[in-house]
Amino acid sequence: MNPLLNIAIRSVYQIVGKLISKMYDAIYHCKHQDYDREIAFLIDNIEETIAYCISKHYSEHEFFLNNKRIFNQKQHRKSTRWFINFLKDDVNWIKRIPHFCISISVVQKDRLVISVVYDPMLNETFYAHQGSGARLNQYRLRIQDKRTISSTSRSPIVLSINQIFQEDMEYLTIYSDVLNVLLKACSVRITGSIDLDLAYVAANRIDAMVLMGNEKMIEDEIYNASLIVKEAGGTITYGYCSEKKEEKPFKKNTTEKDQHVHFLQIVCAGEPQTVGLIADLLQSKFDVIHFKT
Repeated sequence: MNPLLNIAIRSVYQIVGKLISKMYDAIYHCKHQDYDREIAFLIDNIEETIAYCISKHYSEHEFFLNNKRIFNQKQHRKSTRWFINFLKDDVNWIKRIPHFCISISVVQKDRLVISVVYDPMLNETFYAHQGSGARLNQYRLRIQDKRTISSTSRSPIVLSINQIFQEDMEYLTIYSDVLNVLLKACSVRITGSIDLDLAYVAANRIDAMVLMGNEKMIEDEIYNASLIVKEAGGTITYGYCSEKKEEKPFKKNTTEKDQHVHFLQIVCAGEPQTVGLIADLLQSKFDVIHFKT
């Protein structure tokens, strides 16, 4: 096993996973008036543990914890960077919904080479090393395709949907319309954990994931786990969506830049043919500028 991958897996499994599971139970005993303070203390504890576990092995590398630089505060860029995202789905954790994860990715010379997603509640580790495939607890992962898209089928496409635009209410109408279309054609789940959803796509537990929201925020959300999907034989496509076709015809004379300003970005991850079916469905109902990998 690649040394970097080995350290990432050992860190999340042996120390971080046990700590988060223990603190998951401790949350229940927090007094209401001290809730925010206790949660902040627990989170700081976990962050320090994660960072220390890895940095003691690779002190010369650059580390980012939830997108903030830690330990090495020098501004010059290192060739190897670690991105540790602990509990981006912290609402599930805080509310004691047992569906959350820790993710670690390693970037070398601007290439994502390692991804690890760990579910401490089920003790499952999804990981991928560029060019070596994706695995779940040593078992090789390979995405299977779905040939049809129909909610009435005995085996409908199981689709996970997430959105990240709580502060951009202008997208709410488009999001509702897209959700309505997908609900009629697929069996939809909304879990609250984007990284775990991507890992589940690689493991064939769900057939595809659709994420809607702001372009920059989406890229940050899917970056860590994207390699697991791709190494399992999946693809990730990007598109922009506006109102329904019958409500507002597509404006051909506007520039692509102008068109994107008020468009909702849609990302779809899954097996290529399944993603193609979903893209075709959305293009038949909405003004979609393009879907590209």
